[in-house]
Amino acid sequence: MMAAMVATKIASRCQASASVLGQAVIGRDLAEIAATRDQLRAMLKEDAPPPSAPFADLEALLPARDFPNRHASILLAWEATLDAMDQALADA
Repeated sequence: MMAAMVATKIASRCQASASVLGQAVIGRDLAEIAATRDQLRAMLKEDAPPPSAPFADLEALLPARDFPNRHASILLAWEATLDAMDQALADA
């Protein structure tokens, strides 16, 4: 029961990461998204501070530091967005 509750909370954090990205991505360039992804990764893996505005809501993911097996899921939307931006620039 407890493991299921923890898994649900972590899954919610993964969705939260994508939600923060989705709310602020419009109008941002590839360099800004990449820098924020790097800050998020450092926050999760190296105890760095959370990213700043407009991505400051990523601070809600601080408890996920304790679950390294979820870091890739939290970063997935960021990686996919950067891949899509790279492809769009290559096709331009």
